[in-house]
Amino acid sequence: MKRARDNDAESVKYGPRTRQVHWLTKSQRDWKAYAESHCAVWLPDGSGGTIGGLFYATCLTDATWRRTRDIWGDYLTYMSETTPPVLPEPVRPISEDRTAEGSEGETSTAAEPPSRARNPSL
Repeated sequence: MKRARDNDAESVKYGPRTRQVHWLTKSQRDWKAYAESHCAVWLPDGSGGTIGGLFYATCLTDATWRRTRDIWGDYLTYMSETTPPVLPEPVRPISEDRTAEGSEGETSTAAEPPSRARNPSL
């Protein structure tokens, strides 16, 4: 958020002030609503079964990881391949790395919610 604030302040040198803080805040609010809605299928209200709470938490963790990578790629890196990113690339802990033990494209944790692609009835 600090970088967005700094970019907004600097932008007046080149024309109208940008609104990066506004749009980043709005997109984060919208993303949170999306993630909660997307993962709600796993809530333990009967639709997710007894393990639904764990699947819900896993779904939110995965969605948060993807969002972290999106923010890093969109806001903390540069288009130039020679300019280093503002922060290092986020690294998922091995305990959460879903592909560490499985083959490429497969997941290997026991508490992983079934993919909608593999189970279209969800």
